[in-house]
Amino acid sequence: MGSRDLARATPASLHRIEQGAPVAQMKTAAMQTRAEKMVSAAAAERWIERGFFPVPVPYRRKGPTLAGWQDLRIGRDDLAHYFNSSPQNIGVLLGDDRGSADVDLDCPEALAVAPEFLPDTGLKFGRESKPASHWFYFCDPPIRSRKFADPVDKHMIVELRCQTAKGEIGLQTIV
Repeated sequence: MGSRDLARATPASLHRIEQGAPVAQMKTAAMQTRAEKMVSAAAAERWIERGFFPVPVPYRRKGPTLAGWQDLRIGRDDLAHYFNSSPQNIGVLLGDDRGSADVDLDCPEALAVAPEFLPDTGLKFGRESKPASHWFYFCDPPIRSRKFADPVDKHMIVELRCQTAKGEIGLQTIV
């Protein structure tokens, strides 16, 4: 993508994620029964297998608290250090050199039209209340995040989450 502006993003600039489990197998912790829940290290490893960098996030929190988390590039050899069997959330680093990006569909209308406007991706997930509300891509090059809100009620419609507004790594999505 020649421009870092989302308005100029094209389907050709977003790379489909080919490897990994089908969407139906990518349940979030909220959607899994107790018997299905994986320990955090195993769940983080599944994200590594798909080309993403997991980020440790304290249980029931939405963001990382570890200093310098934006600089972490956790691989398989690092999992035991950052993830264990205790309850823990997992974030996925966005805006890295691979262009990891999350299209976050925040309203029913965005969910309904997404299949018509977004390129297919091999990795979608969501919460029980909004299945398939997060579509993951790799952008080449990484682009700055953009938010689109309803002009009348100001509620969020959709966000492309990749790099910060300053073009830096500093965002993550809880998976």
